[in-house]
Amino acid sequence: MRIPRLKLSLAAALAVTALTAAVAIAAPSGSSPIEQAASKSSTAASVKFDFVLSFSGGGSSIPGGKISLGGSGAVDSKHKAADFKLDLTSIAPLLSGATKGTPVPKSIEAIVVGNAAYVNFPALATQLGAKGKSWVKFDAAKLPKSLTGGVNPKTAGSLSPQQAIAALRSALSVHKVGSDNHGTHYHGSLDLSALVSLVPKAQQASAKAGLAKAGITKLPFDAWVGKQGFLSRFVVSVSVKATKSQPAVKISFAINLHDYNNPVNISAPPASQTVDGSKLLSSLAGLGGGK
Repeated sequence: MRIPRLKLSLAAALAVTALTAAVAIAAPSGSSPIEQAASKSSTAASVKFDFVLSFSGGGSSIPGGKISLGGSGAVDSKHKAADFKLDLTSIAPLLSGATKGTPVPKSIEAIVVGNAAYVNFPALATQLGAKGKSWVKFDAAKLPKSLTGGVNPKTAGSLSPQQAIAALRSALSVHKVGSDNHGTHYHGSLDLSALVSLVPKAQQASAKAGLAKAGITKLPFDAWVGKQGFLSRFVVSVSVKATKSQPAVKISFAINLHDYNNPVNISAPPASQTVDGSKLLSSLAGLGGGK
């Protein structure tokens, strides 16, 4: 049984880039409520969160037609660090293919510091020849292109505010829905074709081709702004059309944001407890088969 090749496709990469830009830039007077809330949220020293990521469809590659991953954690914005725990119960059997049969725990902790991600997985560290160590390190710069859709992960942080503002303004539309226990509810959409300019010029052609292949032009989302003006909830859903090598799949992501500016303490694990996981990346790229 194999997981469908759910790459970090152009649509996903552009959405993440645009939303990151919205949080990273200061919103000028008269901008949308979402941009204003994103701007205020970006000034917070820290935030805690919980989330659910779901995949449905995917043919026989997804047992029962749907899998969901839940987790919670915190972000230290000042030091560009995050720490979260992920519930892997629903996909542990599938992930064993990437770990060459090494049992996958029901839950796992990950720490992200800069471009490096550290996963607390002693059994995997042992498989890599580092018995007694607990953490496996993955460098985003070493991710195979098959996992990133050809987009360089390091370019997401190289955008100028002027580029981000121009692209975001032309791509974002928002309207108010109402209010509930999460705060004021807004619905909006991102015109993904307008965001191609956020991708480096050398990758824009492949970015456009990726959008066309996925059959995605707009990314609808719902966002909530709490009483204090911070983003409190964000929900996005995207459907990727079927191709010759992969059945159609729907990806949904919902995150709740809370406890802004509460102290958090996040740091990379000690080097003495860490092993490089680079050679596992090719195995991850091979999930789902094909090239």
